[in-house]
Amino acid sequence: MVKVTVGKAEDPWCEIDLTEEDVEDWRKGVDITEEKLKEVIQLPPITLDNCHEREDGDLQPLDYEQSERTLGKWDEITFEEEVNGKYWHAVIMALHRIREDFVKKQHFAFTTHLMAKP
Repeated sequence: MVKVTVGKAEDPWCEIDLTEEDVEDWRKGVDITEEKLKEVIQLPPITLDNCHEREDGDLQPLDYEQSERTLGKWDEITFEEEVNGKYWHAVIMALHRIREDFVKKQHFAFTTHLMAKP
């Protein structure tokens, strides 16, 4: 089992454990890693109250009081020991999926809010 830290060690976004079995299959490894990350990662909330302040594609957190981090800038990915490319692939692709999902939800909230305005 290998501990993976996403973010700087002094202020990580999250930490998960991955096994060789988790990443054995390239595609399933991304799915498993994504689920593990989703269980522990804390993303900024998407609210209708503040989505009008956002610009399309803006990845700054929606609630500036709650988080000063930039989604999509994970700072660092650290493994507690040397790992092969399957681990890197699983983590990077899982983070990419999470980011894409966040952007899609953000865009939907922004568009819905704009359409609701008189």
